[in-house]
Amino acid sequence: MTPTETAQQLRTFSKEWGRDISNAMRRVIRRARTQALDRGSQLPGVLHAVFEKDRSGLRKLVKTIRVRRSGETFESGLEVKGLAALAENGGRTAAHRIVPKLARLLVWQGPAGLVFAREVRHPGGRVPKTPFVRPQIERSAEAMKVEVETALDALQKRLLG
Repeated sequence: MTPTETAQQLRTFSKEWGRDISNAMRRVIRRARTQALDRGSQLPGVLHAVFEKDRSGLRKLVKTIRVRRSGETFESGLEVKGLAALAENGGRTAAHRIVPKLARLLVWQGPAGLVFAREVRHPGGRVPKTPFVRPQIERSAEAMKVEVETALDALQKRLLG
């Protein structure tokens, strides 16, 4: 093999190596996101109350971070925003007004019977920490290692025969 051919083969290996690792990481992160969404909508608390029946809103709050390569380092993960971040990290909701969206009055069962109101001033409250993304990412670390090793083995067989 000539030096030119060797250099070309190394360039090809470098390109394919990066692409194969990125794809392996992308697969694991997607799987981790799906499992985190499942877990988040099943855990007791605010996420279960809001997203139990329809997870589409939760999908918008937990986003995949694109795989980035910096030299020999690859990084990716999940970004958690809004109500999902509040549940993941715990915290407080601010005081806010609750007004009816589809009716003229709010109605609920109080201790003395039905209660009617045009608006309610909620004082805010504590949201307990209910991690659902971080534990899933930690559980996916081993799967990431296996997936990357498998991708590298396949690349090695493809290029070296």
